[in-house]
Amino acid sequence: MLLAFYAVVFLFNKKLNHLEFKILNAFSRRTNILPGLFEITREVIVKHDQVFAHSLTLRKEEFARMSISDPLFKFMDLEVDLHKEITFIHKVCMKHPKMIKNVKFIYLRGLLMDRSNEIGTQLERYKKFVKTFNKLVMLKNITVLGLLIPISKKQEL
Repeated sequence: MLLAFYAVVFLFNKKLNHLEFKILNAFSRRTNILPGLFEITREVIVKHDQVFAHSLTLRKEEFARMSISDPLFKFMDLEVDLHKEITFIHKVCMKHPKMIKNVKFIYLRGLLMDRSNEIGTQLERYKKFVKTFNKLVMLKNITVLGLLIPISKKQEL
């Protein structure tokens, strides 16, 4: 019985790691839309380089962090900043009449919305899994054998 419980804790840990990977991948897929948006808006937006400067810096930082594989919670501040920048760029583009009619912009805007919704859905799922996982780890740590298994609580977002 106890072995089955430890197996469940181990499986939850693997599932959480997989969810973290999927969330980081979704963030990356959303951020990868920025270069396309950069090119489409180049000739239309006034002070184009200033509008995109901070977002491109954040994108480079995200790429650097992805290569060293930080945990998800360390990425969240960066991703929140990137989300704010994407929202700012979107607002700037929506104020320009040529951009509203641009088919490529409309397509990229739809992609950004889809990716953001996907991220939101996955984050909610992850938060629920983390709460359940942390309760299981707390129960695991009640036994001496459970303390020997090297699985610890996950930080909540």
